[in-house]
Parts: sequence; structure tokens; C-alpha cells
Amino acid sequence: MEPRITARRCKLSPTDKDAISGKLTKLTQYYDGITDVQVVIEKDTASIQPYNAEVIVNVFRQQLAGTASDSTFEAAVDACVDRLRRQLLKYKSRLRRKH
Repeated sequence: MEPRITARRCKLSPTDKDAISGKLTKLTQYYDGITDVQVVIEKDTASIQPYNAEVIVNVFRQQLAGTASDSTFEAAVDACVDRLRRQLLKYKSRLRRKH
């Protein structure tokens, strides 16, 4: 699973992109059926919390998304990963109930 990382109105170094992909690979601990991951980091200078992060995860027949805003893009991505972790656990429990 190689995430597609997009930066809008900001620049991310290769080490920043590696750190983001490292955080996202931890999601496979909770559900290994992730097919695609897309990350969008956006900087809004007019806001109090300038970095917005959106992470979209595609799983079997479903798309899960997490968004967060924070003062640094690392903290915003961490908040998104935490929200997606909860969504993946809920999705996995729904799959188990059906079978």
C-alpha cells in the first residue's frame, strides 16, 4: 500500500512524505484489506490552525475518510489516522457480524 500524497499551497520534503506513509502503514494492523490511500495536505494561512489534512482509505466496497485541522501537518495527519483507526475497527466488526 503506497499512499498518494498531495500537498496544496505548501511543500513537503521526501522525509515528510516518508513520515506520513509510515503513520498510514500502521492502519494495516487494524484491517489488512486496504486497497488505496490518498492524503491531501492543505495550508490555509488565514486560519488559526493552518494545516488541513484529509485521508481517504478505500476498503472492500467502501470508502472511509478522516479530516482534521491543526497547527502542524504532522498533528493533523495523526488526528486523521486516529479517526480512521476507529472507523476501520467499526467496519471490521460489521463485517464479522455479517458472516
